[in-house]
Amino acid sequence: MRGVVYGTMGLPLPARGRFCMSLLIPRNIRHLVPVLVACLTILALPAAASANAKLKIGFLDNAYAGGDPTAFWSDIDTLGGGFMRWDLQWKYIAPTAPTNPRNPSDPAYQWGATDAFVRAAAEHGLQDNVMFTLWATPRWASSLGGGR
Repeated sequence: MRGVVYGTMGLPLPARGRFCMSLLIPRNIRHLVPVLVACLTILALPAAASANAKLKIGFLDNAYAGGDPTAFWSDIDTLGGGFMRWDLQWKYIAPTAPTNPRNPSDPAYQWGATDAFVRAAAEHGLQDNVMFTLWATPRWASSLGGGR
């Protein structure tokens, strides 16, 4: 062919200034290139993350922690949990209006599950690494009347 430059393997080289994938990758598998690139990127991520000693893994699973605490905390230890999150649903903490709302010892407050979680976190060295999320307003405290 006239005007075509051939490389050392006898294949035609792409036009100057352009990269021609069609010469390097067979047409029937060309569609797999993006998938392969994505897979290689994903495989490289754990290596990059494990290189960062300051990276802390956090966990949130109130149902598992309350339903099977022994298995839950065993998994936390095995997986290397660095901090915990505990959802406080206000409607369960204070299902009825407390007589003295500023007193956390008011009998209306039901802290049992939360106290157990905090004690277990301390037993596993996470006493300073527990984050709480408060949500679910009880009906008695809601101006909307429906509780949110």
